[in-house]
Amino acid sequence: MPTRDNPADPIFQNFPAYLLLKNAGFIDVFRTARPNDPGFTCCHDENLLNVTSAVSHRIDLVQFRGPFTIEDVQVVDASPADRTRLGLWPSDHAGVVATLKLRSRDDAD
Repeated sequence: MPTRDNPADPIFQNFPAYLLLKNAGFIDVFRTARPNDPGFTCCHDENLLNVTSAVSHRIDLVQFRGPFTIEDVQVVDASPADRTRLGLWPSDHAGVVATLKLRSRDDAD
């Protein structure tokens, strides 16, 4: 399980589906861009009423492979300021938003 002291990999780093993607050359955008940030995305209370963020696992990922560079990546909807005016979280998970740039053939590696 990832912790703030050891956030290197998602909770399912040894699951077959994750390993299949990793072994096929897919890159974890968040871990690549922010290696020391835990990037927790799961999970708020089922009723979405928890007052403070309850996310403590990183299970939501953006992965890519191919001629892209990472422009930006962030976890969204994990801050108390993101709750609705009724005090609900937008989802039981925070989101991961990534901006990738497609490299042209002329771009240097």
